[in-house]
Amino acid sequence: PGRHDNKNNNGSSSSHHEEEIVGQCLYCSTPYDVFEPGCVCTVCRELTLVCPSCRQGLREYHCHIHAYLRNCYFTDLAPFTRSELESQQKELETLIADIAIGKKFKHKRKTLTKQHAKIS
Repeated sequence: PGRHDNKNNNGSSSSHHEEEIVGQCLYCSTPYDVFEPGCVCTVCRELTLVCPSCRQGLREYHCHIHAYLRNCYFTDLAPFTRSELESQQKELETLIADIAIGKKFKHKRKTLTKQHAKIS
């Protein structure tokens, strides 16, 4: 009672459900559905689905909401050259300018402005 034995009503095995992958990697869209403890969004700390191949080439991860920040928002700035940091700043400035007015983007502006100041 209460035990799931992967059998349908006629008693035959239904193992195809065991193999079903329901998610996909946020970077390459490969079917993948294993949340790894270290794969969290660098902006909001949300768990992200990142396949092993993509994890090898990335320093930090961005969830689907913060995907637009993949080139300019990083927690660890040490690995970047001065030129790369300047490029990140320019991109942040553009993003901040796009949401400069109104209460709707207050929190986004604050987040982006803090990151811009961190790079400076």
